[in-house]
Amino acid sequence: MRISHAGCRLAAATLLLAMPASAEAQGKKLWSGVVEASASLFQGNTDQRAILTKGELGHADSTVQLRGALSFGYADAARDTLPRNVTKRTWMGSLALDYRPFDHLSPYMFLNYEASFEKRVLDRVGIGVGGKAVLMQTGATEANVSLAMLAERLRPSRLSPDTATISAARWSGRARFRHQFDPRLKLSHTTFWQPRVSDLESFTVNSTSELSFAVRQATSFTVSYLALYDSAARDRGARSNNDAQLLFGVKTGF
Repeated sequence: MRISHAGCRLAAATLLLAMPASAEAQGKKLWSGVVEASASLFQGNTDQRAILTKGELGHADSTVQLRGALSFGYADAARDTLPRNVTKRTWMGSLALDYRPFDHLSPYMFLNYEASFEKRVLDRVGIGVGGKAVLMQTGATEANVSLAMLAERLRPSRLSPDTATISAARWSGRARFRHQFDPRLKLSHTTFWQPRVSDLESFTVNSTSELSFAVRQATSFTVSYLALYDSAARDRGARSNNDAQLLFGVKTGF
């Protein structure tokens, strides 16, 4: 499996977030992280299996919040006596810096990375700036929305009929909701909508919903639904513009 140089740089930047801070030496925990592994298996006329691994690291105080995430998704399927075919192989990563993250209005900047076999994307890199507005923040519930401007460069994979590099400016809208039902049960949802500035009919949607149940202080069982839509995927030779998965997993924090 080949990983592009951009993916390696993003993974290295994410790992750098794990470097110890001086405040930790004084007994304050300013860094936190999550590691999650999920899978699903369907059997019948078509045997399908899918896995997702994800890691997150972050630092937060009243002035700045720094977050990094890297995930890898894979799926394959077999029908009758035919050999298994890869149906999904995706790397996704992000880095985000928020200024005064606990204010009701706050600016932020971010970097996104994606490499997707099923979407025929060799790599998609975007950098943007925007602002976040907190709509609700209580002890159990948090809801916020954000709007940003994103500069993006996409290189189609060699499986695409047109491998020319595409550069575009996009709007990036995000809605996020979290609710803690009780000390064990928590629901979270995040949706990104990113249309081209010059053509709103050309857009991507990335939606993640997760229900988690804590079995120990830092360990939870999770049920996740991931939905990805790229209006230009079929033009690049993909089977469908839509890609969705239901996954069951385990998550642990530190």
